[in-house]
Amino acid sequence: MAVLCPQNARNYDNPHPGQFTLVYDRFDRSYGDVYIYAGNSWVAVSPNSFSTDGGQTLCKELGYTTMTGFGSSSSSIISPVYKYVNLPSMSCHSGYTCLLQCFSKSNANKLLNNSLDIQFNHTLNKIHFHCSFDSVQRHC
Repeated sequence: MAVLCPQNARNYDNPHPGQFTLVYDRFDRSYGDVYIYAGNSWVAVSPNSFSTDGGQTLCKELGYTTMTGFGSSSSSIISPVYKYVNLPSMSCHSGYTCLLQCFSKSNANKLLNNSLDIQFNHTLNKIHFHCSFDSVQRHC
């Protein structure tokens, strides 16, 4: 059985477990660090568990047609302690329209059921992507 894409991938007022977003500017979600809604809050995604194919799929999930850039950064301060997750193994390809399709069914269920192991650290390595539109716009 295939993993189904959520219908409300861009509902930020009432997010669901396993929902992804880009966080940089509250009003422009085409660029930013990758976060997932887990444990009743938005949690940063470790760059160790994300690929450029995943970034391309995330852009599609958020309503954009292409990924135009990516990178990583780190933040290190004494306080607060950052929350982050390492995602289960993912494998994306160009036909996917949402990130849940990149995971096995059992790992997708972990994302949807808040079963991710949330880590805490004073240093946070983050991955960020920039999404944009091609001439034709597609939505998840």
